[in-house]
Amino acid sequence: MTNFKDLKFEGLSIPELDAKLSLKKDQDGTLSLNVHPIYKVARTYELLDENESQKLQSGEIDNIAKEQEVQKGKIRKIIIEYDEQTKEFILMILNR
Repeated sequence: MTNFKDLKFEGLSIPELDAKLSLKKDQDGTLSLNVHPIYKVARTYELLDENESQKLQSGEIDNIAKEQEVQKGKIRKIIIEYDEQTKEFILMILNR
């Protein structure tokens, strides 16, 4: 985790931001840097009900597998996990 100060980007100014950094390999093989802000409180996630959200946040379960309709008749399988450090729900798509 790291702390950024005086961030400025395209008219946006952020005095201070605590964040976790990660690397992601894109489909073409290049690496990209992802910045995950550290939230004080977990934000709700539209694919989870309150019970599922609480179980992930408490550590009672590690992940939840779901199916999501992305287009009429097209379903994608996903896994949702919770990152306790950033208080962020993480979505992994199993089939595209």
